[in-house]
Amino acid sequence: MISVFLCLAAAAMVVTAPAHSILGEIRLIQPILQSEMAVMRHAHARQVVRFAWHLTSVLWLILAYFLLRPVWSGAAPDREYILVVGIAHLLVGVFDAVSTRGRHVGWPLVTATGVFALAALASGG
Repeated sequence: MISVFLCLAAAAMVVTAPAHSILGEIRLIQPILQSEMAVMRHAHARQVVRFAWHLTSVLWLILAYFLLRPVWSGAAPDREYILVVGIAHLLVGVFDAVSTRGRHVGWPLVTATGVFALAALASGG
């Protein structure tokens, strides 16, 4: 059962990553880069903003890979890694939901990632 929950946690990340990049680019990054803020007049600042945003999406895919690796290889899952991923995503997802009053589109998937990761631990003994 642990592998099912790890797959669900990873799937939530794999869905979140491109949604984060695409929707964030359209709804947040492009408007910021087109704004009149003084700092956005510098090419370096514009590159850093875009890079940092999309780096988050890449990191989600990397985290998903490391959640799935024990499922594919048959190796014992790293319980500490799963715990850290689960707690971090659960806390960030709940904080996101509360602080945006549920208006941010990402909180359900981030929260689900945490719940599934923690469920994997709970189901694995």
